[in-house]
Amino acid sequence: MLAAWESLYDFVKPDCILNSYAPVSLLAARLRHISIAITATGFELPPDQTPVPSLRPWANTPLRRLQVAEQRVVDTLNHLGKARGFQLKRYRELFDVDKIFLNTFKELNHYETRGPADYCGPLFVNDTGAIPVWPEGRGRRIFAYLRPEMRELQAVLEAIKNLDVCLLLAAPGLSAAGVGQFSSACVKVVPGPVSIGETLKQAEVVISYAGHGLCAQSLLAGRPMLLFPQHLEQVLVARLVIALGAGLVPRDPKPETIAETLSRLLEEPVFTQRAQAFAKRYADYSAEESSVLMAAEIDRLATKDS
Repeated sequence: MLAAWESLYDFVKPDCILNSYAPVSLLAARLRHISIAITATGFELPPDQTPVPSLRPWANTPLRRLQVAEQRVVDTLNHLGKARGFQLKRYRELFDVDKIFLNTFKELNHYETRGPADYCGPLFVNDTGAIPVWPEGRGRRIFAYLRPEMRELQAVLEAIKNLDVCLLLAAPGLSAAGVGQFSSACVKVVPGPVSIGETLKQAEVVISYAGHGLCAQSLLAGRPMLLFPQHLEQVLVARLVIALGAGLVPRDPKPETIAETLSRLLEEPVFTQRAQAFAKRYADYSAEESSVLMAAEIDRLATKDS
């Protein structure tokens, strides 16, 4: 794989590489002495510590185990780089590149021990997708972004039946039969993307699987969240949202538990207050401006030797 990346770089002859957690391509670029910028939400970029800390702080992984695991990775990378005169003393040195764009907020940083860092803010596009069309009912508006294969989807639909809410459900990839099955007087189903910016302006609570991007957008809009994380990265984001006081994860996936948790988010003002405090703190943030600044820096790196 390393040879394939090197061959590609030799053919393309890039002036700069923008890397997003592809360690072998990153190693190949460093071996070819190409200018490199890294973009990461934080999950993909370990802090500058040795050994790299565990992403499961609750597991209390022994220090020796972390040291052994890191040394194994370093030995492998050094074996690949030996013939080219490239050697690492520690894993984090692989990420010593020309520029790092940490595309998140410090409150959504996955590593508890990262320390001070240069946060550029998340990148997203708010205004693509369909303009939201809500159910005709008069209930409080809930926006859900869930995948059709998620087991929690059916439980969410069951949970809202006894609540005074209107649900706009974005379920990308849902079949026409699924749209018909899930739609009702209080549920509007969209099988494709919706305009997140417009939708968040109109919703009171957001339901999702704790993807980093939508959680960041929801916080910027001052919207509390009901979260169903599906894997480690999303578990970490959900924990951070909960720590902010701006969201909850149901203790189990039963409809009655989901209904109880959603009711708390709607009825207890502290969750909305915490989300709005975050939004106020970052009121001047613009993903577009951040992307423009990133592009300018990448252009500078690409032309610095010309």
